[in-house]
Amino acid sequence: MEAISDVLFDFAGVLVDWRPELALRGIVPQDVADRFFDTCDPHGFWVLDDLRDAGLPESEVCAVYDAWHEPPLRGMYRTYLDRIGLTIAGMVPGMEALLHDLRAAGVRLWGLTNWSAEDIDAPFSRLPALALLGDTIVSGRERIVKPTPDMYRLAISRFGLDPERTAFFDDKPENVAGAASCGIRAFAFRGADAARDALRQGGVAL
Repeated sequence: MEAISDVLFDFAGVLVDWRPELALRGIVPQDVADRFFDTCDPHGFWVLDDLRDAGLPESEVCAVYDAWHEPPLRGMYRTYLDRIGLTIAGMVPGMEALLHDLRAAGVRLWGLTNWSAEDIDAPFSRLPALALLGDTIVSGRERIVKPTPDMYRLAISRFGLDPERTAFFDDKPENVAGAASCGIRAFAFRGADAARDALRQGGVAL
């Protein structure tokens, strides 16, 4: 098998230490924040975050949220969006160094993320190392999301990738499986050291 020449990276949980709870920390009572981020709410933050990743405008998301929630939650999604830059806590440990080392080794670097088109500037403005990526496909811009196969096919086409020589790292098993179904050498992300080891085994001189 030929050596890896390109690496695709997911953002949240792989390159970006994304912590949505930071947007509300210190400005609302903890019990209210807990209700806002309740994973069991069928009209709550996590469901709507997926819709934003798929391209739904934030104005519509706020309207949907407010239609299903009473005070003190009503208006909370708008508050969250107004402070969304605070959710970028930094790079995932070890990943900035890995990006630099891969770049020095001549490996091409790309982003492939489920993220809203309206706030994708937040990680780029706060994390200079993301400029090492040659380009990034953002689900909210394309209106397709991982693990839809079209997302990976778009990356293969747009970046000129050879799937057999391309590694992909994502922290969600379904996204890893989606990439693998398109012939990409996909890995479940388990930290920078494990990613570095996988790439070495793939022929990258790190």
